[in-house]
Amino acid sequence: MSFPVDFDYVASHHISSYRYVITRVVPFTSADIVIILQSDSDSAFNKSIDMTIEGEEYSLWGNDDNYITDLVAKKVASLQPA
Repeated sequence: MSFPVDFDYVASHHISSYRYVITRVVPFTSADIVIILQSDSDSAFNKSIDMTIEGEEYSLWGNDDNYITDLVAKKVASLQPA
């Protein structure tokens, strides 16, 4: 028997590291990036976040790969609870 409910179940995981992969580049237009979050306390934890840069963000990338690393770091930092 099933009983109706309506709520969000939120699980908390300690994120200890991340890595990212640039999965697609459309020259002069955009790039798709997948960020993979990792937990040292739960080896089964698997969470990925899709991110797209385009427009001015893409133009600012230029030849500086550190720009992408910094964008990804900011995205990961934005996930931390306040």
